[in-house]
Amino acid sequence: MPATPTTILTNARRLAERGAGATTRHFSRPAAVIIEIARTGLLVGVAALLGCRVVPAEPERPARSSAPAEISSPACTLYAGTSRDMSLQGSPSTGQARCCESDFGLDAALLARSCGFRAYLGESEELACVHRFEDAHGQTREFRLTPIVDLGFEAAIALHEGAALEAGPHPELPMTWISTSETHRWALIPGWSATRRLSWEKATCDVEHMRPVLAAMAAAAPVHAPITPLPRLEFDAPSDAAIEPDSLLARYAAMSSDAAMPTHYPLPRAAAALVDHVLLAAAANDLAAFTERLGPGARWGLPDRRQLSGRAILSDGGTAAIQALRQTARRLSGQLQLHCPKIDRRMVPAVRTGEALMWCVWASADGLDLLVFALRGHTVDGRADATIEYLGVFPRPPSSPLRVLGEPPPPPARPQPTLVCGDPHAVDYPGQCPPTELDDDDDDDDDDESESEPDGSDSDYRR
Repeated sequence: MPATPTTILTNARRLAERGAGATTRHFSRPAAVIIEIARTGLLVGVAALLGCRVVPAEPERPARSSAPAEISSPACTLYAGTSRDMSLQGSPSTGQARCCESDFGLDAALLARSCGFRAYLGESEELACVHRFEDAHGQTREFRLTPIVDLGFEAAIALHEGAALEAGPHPELPMTWISTSETHRWALIPGWSATRRLSWEKATCDVEHMRPVLAAMAAAAPVHAPITPLPRLEFDAPSDAAIEPDSLLARYAAMSSDAAMPTHYPLPRAAAALVDHVLLAAAANDLAAFTERLGPGARWGLPDRRQLSGRAILSDGGTAAIQALRQTARRLSGQLQLHCPKIDRRMVPAVRTGEALMWCVWASADGLDLLVFALRGHTVDGRADATIEYLGVFPRPPSSPLRVLGEPPPPPARPQPTLVCGDPHAVDYPGQCPPTELDDDDDDDDDDESESEPDGSDSDYRR
């Protein structure tokens, strides 16, 4: 039987005890970030709720003339090319490239030798810590490192595997977790305060050739300085300016804060009421009321079901998160409506007890700016209740759809029951089952009525 995340975590803890005193590289300029939010379906279909679509592999491109450094150089080699990620607002990056704050245990020279690359083009902090190489054919190859912060290794695996991927521990490196899609591979490596995730396109390098690289990362002494979540988020300082009268924040500020709030929020029925509670607290800048409805492991980051750039809300008592929420609600229109997907009745018990998350979103009229809540149910003294598990916001409103590079597919927008292809309910979850001959033969039924069930069950089945 393959190793489980629990086994891997135990081994990782032993590994983490080996090293100490690693040096961290510190830099201070803001990062560029890319995320693609699918505009269509945000307001009209639950299947696209927060549906950041995965970008297919880009065509190979010649390596930029970027004065590649010697492969053996141990210092940060800053990438000098121009093929960098877009900004968080969806525009081309215009600032100078910056080195990553840590090497995260990646030995670029070892990677270049293991994969047979001709040159190391350097690193830069963008959506992730991106290392670029020139292969034997002169094409640029990318490896993207992302720290998963404030989440245990098992939970990081569960978050990463929210979409169906072929996954499991490396056969020769049981402390690393490998997953594969049609276009990409990912390696999750424990042993540091943050799980390190390395992603690359399948055609770039075989997993077997990556084995020494991953082994070296697993053995690398952890850094002791705090690790910054990526993409790096930078918000404007809190403003004392008057709240815009037609904003979402003004809408909640105008509500009476003296009204008695519910004591329990059973999901899915009370999802909107729980979001109301949090927004009322934000409008009043009431940190205590805000944090009382947070789960113990609540996180915040970008508005994406993959929890990009996620970090613990309570690490600073909730101050940064409530200010980010206020800034987002200040710029969203007060005329917007909250959208929560309708939960399949077969999944209501799972949502109510917290086995599955429930996602709700406020989306701007253009579908670009989002305010996202993930809710998790639980039981208190025999009564159903719920808390906020994740808060997603943009630092500033995007001006165009943004792309995600090197990320796994997002988990479903609503929890899905176990489906058997042929089940009439499968039509509610497009793409889960292949087309059947029965579907293809719909047009032929009128020509051969003798093959239909006499009681009409055939037509009922397809409907």
